[in-house]
Amino acid sequence: MGRDLLPAVEREKSYQPQKWTGTHRRMVALEAAGYKPKDIAGMTESTVSRVSIVLNDPRADLDRKEFAAKVIEHVSDVQLKIAFHADEALEEVLDSMRTCEDVKVRQRAAFDILDRAGYTPVRKEIRATAEQIPVEIASRMEEALQEMEAIEAEYEIVS
Repeated sequence: MGRDLLPAVEREKSYQPQKWTGTHRRMVALEAAGYKPKDIAGMTESTVSRVSIVLNDPRADLDRKEFAAKVIEHVSDVQLKIAFHADEALEEVLDSMRTCEDVKVRQRAAFDILDRAGYTPVRKEIRATAEQIPVEIASRMEEALQEMEAIEAEYEIVS
């Protein structure tokens, strides 16, 4: 019922359905189940172009979200629930990343996403106490640190 009360601004195209019926919801449900528009057209006795119009309607997005929420409720596997929610969270992060004005925030978010997805180089860290490090390696590390400090003194560091 509430779907038919969407503002007229969202329904800009004259060929979009005026009322959102059970058939339209069924088309969206079939799409969510993995059927292609051609198959959906055959099952609902519609044309492929009509199915495409219905699936691209803003009200179809509302139905997709409702179907996803119902699926999540009935999923007993915790890993699948986490995957569903992670996908939603990733979409929100991507949307905010795309609309953010600050370039650094967008870059940091993009690299964080890649990092969590496993697309960054593996960094190996060796932790040891001062007594465990041989004197020769410790002296080379000290020289490298002094060299880095000398370089940093020459250039202005921009964060």
